[in-house]
Amino acid sequence: MTPTPIFHGRVTEHGELRPFDTQRQQRRAYLRTLSGHDVEIIVRRKRRQRSLSMNAYLHAVPFPILADFFGDSIEETKRDLMGECFGWRYNDKLKVQVPVKPHTAEMTDEESKFFLDWLIPWAATKWQVSIPLPAEVA
Repeated sequence: MTPTPIFHGRVTEHGELRPFDTQRQQRRAYLRTLSGHDVEIIVRRKRRQRSLSMNAYLHAVPFPILADFFGDSIEETKRDLMGECFGWRYNDKLKVQVPVKPHTAEMTDEESKFFLDWLIPWAATKWQVSIPLPAEVA
């Protein structure tokens, strides 16, 4: 199954959708593959991925601190923390519970802030582990 491309644009103050010209050729080529078919049009706010500095902080500070505390790898700790914060779902193929949001790369800026606002107090209150805030580390 081929992934469905996502095209970007802007909505004017008059409520008109204006696709960006920079994607015109790719959009036209993809639409030709759908010729004669009914389609869905989904319009939503563009999701902003979490910043690279936030990702660097998570992998350099809280994940290693908690991995060391729990005696697990950073990847195992990250998986468990993401599941604890965002919830779990059953994976039929693997026959195990997996995090609803398994990777930090899938988090938006808002979700990263939510995760950090959850993580630091959770570690302090549940495990008495102190995690320095991003502004407290170099």
